[in-house]
Parts: sequence; structure tokens; C-alpha cells
Amino acid sequence: MTAEDAVHFNAGHVHAVQPFAVPPNTWHSSAPRPVRDFRYSLRRLLKSPAFTAVVILTLGLGIGANTAIFSVVNTVLLQPLVYREPDRLVTINHFYHSEALNNLEAPVSAIGFRDYRDKTKSFDAVAVETGWAANLTGTGDPERVPASRVSGDYFRVLGVAPQLGRVFGRDEDEQGKNRVVVLSDGFWKRIYGGDRGAVGKTMQLNGNGYVILGIMPAGSAPSSVKEPTSGRRSRSTRNSSRQKITPTNR
Repeated sequence: MTAEDAVHFNAGHVHAVQPFAVPPNTWHSSAPRPVRDFRYSLRRLLKSPAFTAVVILTLGLGIGANTAIFSVVNTVLLQPLVYREPDRLVTINHFYHSEALNNLEAPVSAIGFRDYRDKTKSFDAVAVETGWAANLTGTGDPERVPASRVSGDYFRVLGVAPQLGRVFGRDEDEQGKNRVVVLSDGFWKRIYGGDRGAVGKTMQLNGNGYVILGIMPAGSAPSSVKEPTSGRRSRSTRNSSRQKITPTNR
């Protein structure tokens, strides 16, 4: 048989060819393994809505809790204090080394504070702060606002200047001259809408008029209102047998 005869012979026999069949659900078999795993998980979740809802709720609660915890840790431990030279700030407490008093630890009394302020040379400045709350009226609905009574050198100790106006000093830390306040940034924006003209105005606290001297920068004043102590007696203990100094830096 010649080559030409072989060509004619093969041409005369045509074989039917079956089309290529693709098995069902194998069109994505060439996709990467993570993609296939994701699609499989998605199908399983869609088939079980109740289970899917529990999974989503659990993830949401876990993520929310971790976010809240990190926010607190970041603010309290990781972020530096906004004050000048925070590593030099200390808190002074009195420690009663006595079994009868159960080794009582207490803040400094008013008399002890004046001794530290006027007689010690170990500190550049000494200040005292005590918690307070006042009824605010005259700016809409009455409300109870958190505040602090602080001594005249308080802002000098922290090394923070106001963004508006000024802070009070020792001359206003006396009875009769203490009807002045310094506001936090958040309180100023919430009550006065950030009005720069609020400085110099009078606000009503517990039925008494207080002149607004200044506005502190954001993050520098934990309480809403700062008022001079005006020599008020502290509720802490008067005497001490040993002093304990606790750094406030982190």
C-alpha cells in the first residue's frame, strides 16, 4: 500500500469523538486552597443560619471587648501624659506605720499641704486637688457636673497652659477671691458650643456665680470644672509618722 492509498484509507473512516465533559462542581478545582476553603465554609454557614448568627455574634462581642480593653490600655499605659516632664510628677501620701491604725495610708491634710508648699525645697511646686460636684444652672436643663477644687499652683505643677484665657494663681486661692473657674475643653464645647466669648462670663454653680477664667486644652483636665480650694480643710488625716511618695508617671 502506497502512502497515497493509506491517506485515502484513513480518510474513509471517520470516528465520532465524544465532547469533553466537565464533572459538576469541579470548575473551581484550579483555585488556590484558601479560596476553596473559604467557599466551602461560606456554603456551610449559609446552610445553617442559626449557627451562623451565633458565630457572628460571638466574633462581634470578642472584637468589641478586645477593642475596648486596648483603648483603655492605650490611654492609661501606652500614651504619655500630656503634662510637661511627667516623669517628675509624684503623688504624696501619708503612711501611718501603726498596727492600731492597720498601717493606714491617707492623703495629705490641709496643714500638711501648707508645710510641703512653704517649707520643703525638694519640689519645684506643690499642689492639692480634691473631688467636688456642683449643680449647674442657667445653661439649659440643670445638671450635676464633676469638678475639682485645686490649689493655686495646680496648673504650675502640671506645666499645662490654657488654650484660652488664663488659670488662677495663689492670690485667688483665698476665701472671697475664689469665685473663679477654669473649664475643660470637652465641657466648654458641650455647654458653650466652643464659643471663645465664654471666657469672662459668669456661670451658676450651686446657686453661686463663678467667673470663667480660661479653657484648658483637650485631654489635660479630667474633671469638667476646676475651682480654687480657698483654704478649705481637707478631709484627709492631719498627722503622719512617715511619708510615702508614689510616682504618677507610667
